[in-house]
Amino acid sequence: MPQEKILFTHSQFKVWYFQFKETAPKVDRHKLEALKIQRGPWVGELVKGRSVTLPDGRQLEPKDIILEKGQFWDL
Repeated sequence: MPQEKILFTHSQFKVWYFQFKETAPKVDRHKLEALKIQRGPWVGELVKGRSVTLPDGRQLEPKDIILEKGQFWDL
């Protein structure tokens, strides 16, 4: 929930300032599909910023499947 602050008021209008908390990194499911990566505990490790080795021997870095800040994702 954003933290709300009222900056100032006037008889005809109000101005609000919202400060949002940092959210956890988001996984790009399209990249997962393109790389043919099944969901599993390695996805959680990547979200935490850790590199992983998949059961098939491939090594992945978080940047391989995590959306960069400012990118949009499908709901």
